[in-house]
Amino acid sequence: MDTKIKVNWQGDFKSGTGTLSIDNSVLNQLQFGPIFSKGERKLTNPEELLGSAHAACFNLNLSYVISQSGLKPKSLETSAKITLKDNVITRSDLHLIACIPNIEKQDFDKMVLKAKELCAVGNALKAEVSVTAELLD
Repeated sequence: MDTKIKVNWQGDFKSGTGTLSIDNSVLNQLQFGPIFSKGERKLTNPEELLGSAHAACFNLNLSYVISQSGLKPKSLETSAKITLKDNVITRSDLHLIACIPNIEKQDFDKMVLKAKELCAVGNALKAEVSVTAELLD
């Protein structure tokens, strides 16, 4: 898979803004700025985008693993917490809340681990990755 992403930055570090667009995507002219942006600006930043990508990648892979077993999840909600220290992403902690009818807890735990292994975004990180998972009835 090849995806073309176009990023543009205008201005200095503190007051400038950037936009990113992804071919074949609804993301078009998404505004971003540095993580330290202050004030009324409602911008995302690259670290938040990475966390979002990690959670989405994990969810897609978990959905795939579950469907391979013949089950169908009602919902998979994953949140990501990215930890930044000394300008380095040191951790990505995922938290999953899943509702999957007719699944055994031990099978669920194995599927979560498999999805973590398959996640291309998590595999690209040079950071510790953790996943906590809750299975709802």
